[in-house]
Amino acid sequence: MVPAATSASSREQAGKPRAHYLHIGKTGGTAIIAALGPLTDAGPYEIVLDGHDVDLRQIPAGEKFFFVVRDPLERFVSAFCDRQRRSRPRYDVGWTLEEERAYGLFSTPDSLGCALSSPDEGLRAAAHEAMTSIYHVRHSYWHWFEDPEYFNSRLGDVLFIMWLPSLHSLFPQLCAILGLREAPELPSDDVGAHRNPGSGSRYLSDCATQNLEQWYKRDYEFVRICSKLDCAAPELRQLARARAPRFNARAWLRSRSRRREGSARG
Repeated sequence: MVPAATSASSREQAGKPRAHYLHIGKTGGTAIIAALGPLTDAGPYEIVLDGHDVDLRQIPAGEKFFFVVRDPLERFVSAFCDRQRRSRPRYDVGWTLEEERAYGLFSTPDSLGCALSSPDEGLRAAAHEAMTSIYHVRHSYWHWFEDPEYFNSRLGDVLFIMWLPSLHSLFPQLCAILGLREAPELPSDDVGAHRNPGSGSRYLSDCATQNLEQWYKRDYEFVRICSKLDCAAPELRQLARARAPRFNARAWLRSRSRRREGSARG
């Protein structure tokens, strides 16, 4: 196999440099791929729309990449609901045996989150198995970025980090960074964007929230790391300005969201 840096250099000499979309599950990727799919060779970059199975180690050093992040608990709820309905209506992906067991026991995201601290040892074990078996739920952000040291070593290759709640307003900025003359429209319907329809409970109680915050603790730290980078979208960088004596990632994200909502109403 050709070393990563050499491979990237060879491609640049042969033609356009590459810009990879690193597709983290349940972060708006279907919509981005649908919009950029016809434009992969329309600008100064060869845009590579990678699948969920591609992680940062598989993108050669020296090749640019971009991605989207969101609140880890919102990502958990989205992933739980997506696999509960077998990824319909856009796809139809059957359950694995482990997923079938999980959804036979846990009918809502809240029931799974609460069961992580259940006094019933069997239920608690089943919850842990579900969290490590349900597709997307089982994957931490670090599944794609390995660890802080490796991610830090690749910061020079990051083109742009977007914040999912602001994806529609940030997408034209991404297109400008990619050198595209115009920004296409992102799909806005549930099927085109592979977004969860209104049905299904998205509620998380305090019990579930506390358990899931602990489960996804490293994911919140990843969001925090991203928020401090110059290549992060302004909406994401704003989150880094919140300071507290003891950092609570979930409260930090919530407080920033409340402030933005208040400003919008005013």
